[in-house]
Amino acid sequence: MCKPHELGGLGVIDLKFFNLALLGKWIWRLGMDKDGLWKEILISKYGGWRSLRGEGKSSRCSFWWKELEEVWASEGVGQKF
Repeated sequence: MCKPHELGGLGVIDLKFFNLALLGKWIWRLGMDKDGLWKEILISKYGGWRSLRGEGKSSRCSFWWKELEEVWASEGVGQKF
């Protein structure tokens, strides 16, 4: 189903990989954006990089932040950063 039309598929986007790419972009932005207000809010609320590395407390985290933690741990993103 996820193959392009030209290869006999339906051209449906693979949502797992699409979501992984978007979460990876957020992790990248967290590392690259130096003065963003959104970054300051995330750091004050979740602990920033400490929380992603498993060093902080994540009991009050949103579903979105927990997904970032999963991507950081399971896909080896943390080792690349």
